[in-house]
Amino acid sequence: MGVKEDEWKDDDVLMLERWWTKTKARRAAHEFSGNTMGRIHKWVAFPSVLVGAVLSSVTFQPDAAPAFLAPALSVFITLTASTQAFFGFEKKAEGHRRVSKSFGSLQRSIELEIVRQASSFEDFFERLNQSYSQLIEEAPFLTAEGKAILEREGRGSSTPNPFDTYRPVATVT
Repeated sequence: MGVKEDEWKDDDVLMLERWWTKTKARRAAHEFSGNTMGRIHKWVAFPSVLVGAVLSSVTFQPDAAPAFLAPALSVFITLTASTQAFFGFEKKAEGHRRVSKSFGSLQRSIELEIVRQASSFEDFFERLNQSYSQLIEEAPFLTAEGKAILEREGRGSSTPNPFDTYRPVATVT
C-alpha cells in the first residue's frame, strides 16, 4: 500500500508547526501593539475632548474665566490634535488589530488544513507562504513590547499547541 502523490507526509505536517508558532506569535505581538496604540490614542484624545468642552463654555462667558484660560486651552487642544494627526495612533491601532485578526485566521487555516488535507501540501504551503509574506508587508511596525512578544513566542513556548498530540503514523509496508 503506497502513499498517494498528493497525500501529506508526517514531515510535512510537522514542518507546519514552525509556521503555526510564527503566526501565533505575530498575532499576539500585533494584538498587544494594537492595544497599546489604542490606549495611547485614548490618553491623547480624551483630554482634548474634555478641554474642548471647557473651552466652549469659556467662550460663551468670557468674563467668568481668567483672560489667559481660553488661549491656553486653545494651545493645548492644538497640540493634542496635532499629536494625534501626526502620529496617527488610532490608525496604527486599527492596523495592528486587522493584522492580528489576519494572523489568527492564518493560524486557524493551518490547523484546519492539517485535519482536512483538502489540497496537496505543496499547494497549501505556497498559499500559506504568500499569505504570510503579504501580511508581513502590510503590517505596521510593532511596539517594543510587541517585538519582545514576537521574539519570545516566535521561538516556541511552553503553551500547548495542536502539534503536541500529533503522532506520526507508521508507514505500512
